[in-house]
Amino acid sequence: MPTLVSSVLTYPIGFGCRFGPWITKLSPAGPYVMYWSGNFCVKGGKPVDAGLVPGPYDPNTWNAGCNTFYGDRIWMTTHNGDGLDPAGWDASNGPTLLLPAGGPGQESLIGDPSVVYWNGKWHMYYEGTNYCDGTNNLLFHATSDSWFGPWTKEGKAWGVLGYIETVGLSWVTTFVENGDLYLYYTNAMCRLTCAKASDTSGNFFDMMNEGRPVTPSHCARGQVLAYQGGYMLITDINNGEGGKGVSMSLSDNKFSFFFSVQLFGLDILGPTAHGVGLPTAILDTDGLRVYFTICPTGTSVSSIGAAVVIL
Repeated sequence: MPTLVSSVLTYPIGFGCRFGPWITKLSPAGPYVMYWSGNFCVKGGKPVDAGLVPGPYDPNTWNAGCNTFYGDRIWMTTHNGDGLDPAGWDASNGPTLLLPAGGPGQESLIGDPSVVYWNGKWHMYYEGTNYCDGTNNLLFHATSDSWFGPWTKEGKAWGVLGYIETVGLSWVTTFVENGDLYLYYTNAMCRLTCAKASDTSGNFFDMMNEGRPVTPSHCARGQVLAYQGGYMLITDINNGEGGKGVSMSLSDNKFSFFFSVQLFGLDILGPTAHGVGLPTAILDTDGLRVYFTICPTGTSVSSIGAAVVIL
């Protein structure tokens, strides 16, 4: 039975929002690299509280689609320590803005990145929209020769299908096996589906599982990991045992996950914490590391938490 051994608010923020993290570890010795979404104004390339720091703000962050300097954008930060201590994330010159909004279909908001090294390049997949209310998302693709950029937007990911009314296609994660690249993402009905890259560019995909959901449960985000000769699915599904939180399913089929066990619930960092979800995970030396979005106790501002689970 999985056992939660520690949890921490690893990347807090007192203004705007941090959310939708994606975690990777570049080598056994590190560093940890977190790609994440943020919504706030930007000055000198860094997040600022517009209530305390007046403009002008960075001109490349003007959100023309929404007529504001606020907007969901994609950031990166590193941790050369244990990947948990909150002070470690901004120890090396703070976060780096990787991608602002802009381009067909992504004029207003972009976020929730997933980054993977595949076919000799780094690939980032993320959601974007022209709508200021965050609806009608599509999935987009960017590439780089390095994990830290610069990143080149390649446009929409083609062939990923699903119901897009209202929320759209969102919360994409990546998985590579035997040289093949898979995207897991949810549609507007919060059903997790999978598509496989059909060429070496990473721009075109075919639907897997005949387009059927890979789990019968509804969720916002799901990530597949290789585990003990099979597969592990980490999701923010509600399995009826204490609210939403984060759950784990095991299977020998990466397109079919049924029974889940909850790893932790909404009280992970306080009895009135909420918004626990959008998980990302790695199998690390101390166990299963799960990073997630959370609104801590006493606030409506979303930050990023982390938990260590022994399997």
